[in-house]
Amino acid sequence: MEARADGARGAPPHRFWTLALGAAAGIGTLVLLRVAEAFGVNIPYQDAVARDYVVGVLWALALGAGILLWPVPAAHKLDLLVLWGVKCLVTLGFMLLYEYQYVTLDAYGYYTNVRMPGVKEVGSGGSEVIVALAALQDRWIPRSYHALKVSCSMLGLIGVYLFFRAGVLFTGRTDRRIFYLLGLFPSILFWSSILGKDPIVLLGLGMYAYGVMGWLRTRRWGSVLWMGAGIVVAATIRFWLVPILIFAVLVAVWWGIRGAMARFAFAATALLVSAAMVAYLAATLGIGSPGQVLVAIETVSQAWAQGGSAQEMPVDVGSVQGVLLFLPLGAFTALFRPLPGEIMNPFGLLAGLENLALLGLLLVAVVRLRTARGADPAVVWAVAFVCAWASIYGFISYQNLGTGVRFKLQVLPVLVGLLLHLSRKRTAPGVPAASP
Repeated sequence: MEARADGARGAPPHRFWTLALGAAAGIGTLVLLRVAEAFGVNIPYQDAVARDYVVGVLWALALGAGILLWPVPAAHKLDLLVLWGVKCLVTLGFMLLYEYQYVTLDAYGYYTNVRMPGVKEVGSGGSEVIVALAALQDRWIPRSYHALKVSCSMLGLIGVYLFFRAGVLFTGRTDRRIFYLLGLFPSILFWSSILGKDPIVLLGLGMYAYGVMGWLRTRRWGSVLWMGAGIVVAATIRFWLVPILIFAVLVAVWWGIRGAMARFAFAATALLVSAAMVAYLAATLGIGSPGQVLVAIETVSQAWAQGGSAQEMPVDVGSVQGVLLFLPLGAFTALFRPLPGEIMNPFGLLAGLENLALLGLLLVAVVRLRTARGADPAVVWAVAFVCAWASIYGFISYQNLGTGVRFKLQVLPVLVGLLLHLSRKRTAPGVPAASP
């Protein structure tokens, strides 16, 4: 009897807390839906913002549950779920503020073309791919702007995970800190969570990096398939990434070859492949003579000189001398600008602090640099990729620092990993280096 009496006396508190938590969850859901409605005023063709948002939340939960079925080590799934939860907070939470602040976004154009095909032009190439993928998703789940964001965010998560797996191959050990460092690095976290091209490019580059590291470390042909698939995915969005990605691989492979004759033969073959690639790109861009290359560089560069963060070129890039003079400044801008104070909005200030930290890492890396580390073909690949990317994107990033912040997502995982590796503390001979 006493036991039942105690149980009876204990039941009401349990019921109270259950009801309280349920009520809090209900109130929180209503508040969140109200916030989504209030901050979603700029999203085009939205006649039921709350419903759209609910579909996005449910889709995020479904994709999160799907992580449990991924063919990855069981130990990684918890980390993936944790980072997915953080990305959902950004995609379905913080992103609301971003969308409320900007009346025009590329994401709105993609969604408009899905809702009303032909109403708004979204350009060609990568934009058409985004619209096609969005239309494909529309066939499987209820139409939702927020659900499209969630899908892109998931692609970004996969890209981050593949870069992490590339890091595991490079270091030879599984260090979860690398995964969280890459996944929570502010610019990587934000720009890999938007509705747009950037998460897809990151996915392709993650596949490419995983393939490159796999080949350099294991020489398995399956890695070449990963590499090739990654190049194809990235090229569907930014086709000019193809020469950058292939150049970095060729340099790394050439570096790892032993023997002067073998190196010469490979270099000759690489030059032939490069010449064919240049011819293809020239035909694609409509360039018929060497002189038109400079015209194309100047035209493309000036096309990005728009918006509040635009700035003029300090030199004339319409000549070979001007291009050579600009390259160091352009590459530095692509990798390490804006600096604090150059863009006075929340995103610019955050990017400035990030770049200041990267410059600090670069300084430490220069001080602690050891030649032996540079001999590793994997390090050579990373250096070649970063330098080639910065040389090309410098012409765009200098003209528009705001756009440059978004484009740098393509190189950030490699840049951060490279600087951390090179800046590791020197150790005495025979003493293992400290973990990065």
